[in-house]
Amino acid sequence: SAGETWSEFAIRQADTMKSLRLLLAALAVVTAVLADPKKDEFKREELIENLLERTGEVTHEIYEFEAKLDARLDPDRIRRAGSLRHRVEELEDPPCPEHEHDCGGDDHQCISHLFFCDKHKDCRNGEDEKHCELPTKAGDRFVGDVVYDHCTTRKPDHITLVVESVSTAAFFPGFPTLHVHLEIHTENDEDEAEASLPADGHYSFADHELFIEPPEDDGLSLYGEFDGHNFDRFVGDIIHTGSEEPCARFIFHRDHGDDHDDDDDHDDDDHDDDHHDDDHRDKHHDKHHDKHHDDDHDKKGHH
Repeated sequence: SAGETWSEFAIRQADTMKSLRLLLAALAVVTAVLADPKKDEFKREELIENLLERTGEVTHEIYEFEAKLDARLDPDRIRRAGSLRHRVEELEDPPCPEHEHDCGGDDHQCISHLFFCDKHKDCRNGEDEKHCELPTKAGDRFVGDVVYDHCTTRKPDHITLVVESVSTAAFFPGFPTLHVHLEIHTENDEDEAEASLPADGHYSFADHELFIEPPEDDGLSLYGEFDGHNFDRFVGDIIHTGSEEPCARFIFHRDHGDDHDDDDDHDDDDHDDDHHDDDHRDKHHDKHHDKHHDDDHDKKGHH
């Protein structure tokens, strides 16, 4: 019911299961009664009728319980809950020092970004090896819609990021490198133009972050952040390497090709998310950008 907590829900369903066990016991009693030829026929029929009525009620409650349990285990619902938790965490102070990441859970532990997805469990809870499937595989396409743009020359309404290839160094598995194309289409009253800009970059499993180096000599790079739960969407900031400040923002969604109709169910959620991202990402940009440069320094030292 509305406002019911999970614990209250579980207790109520436990009561339902208890009722079922009692009914099964009652059924055993009825079976014994039916086998007794001394019992009055009317009383036996009345007992059976009452038992069947109660059995129907409990069966209905069990079906309701299964339906609610399925809803609570729905992957989309779990994903949205995780995304919401990520927003809250973004507003909090970082739990770990620079170059490190929190393992999560009640047992607080910080480990180096370099230790994520290296096929060795470093977190006591194994969190560093649980989410190691790259969300940006070769052939993947993400279409970005502009939120604001104060710095690009073309001023596109959309940017499409196409992943051409991915490679992972055996000695540095936590930071796969990517080769991509940024497809840009611009149109105005006077002109229409298209551009496909090749660029290189890398992905960080620890931070669920994507960094694309400047594809042109204007010094504008693309910094993208997934929330760690919904890997069909990321917030992409255009950053000028000189000022190290975001000067444009695009919200990217995975292009599923023929599956666009399926995505419509989530449009409202994504619209709300986009407004929320504008509210809180600027606050944390400096932290993430500095961390990116520090990670680059670590990698050079690692090599």
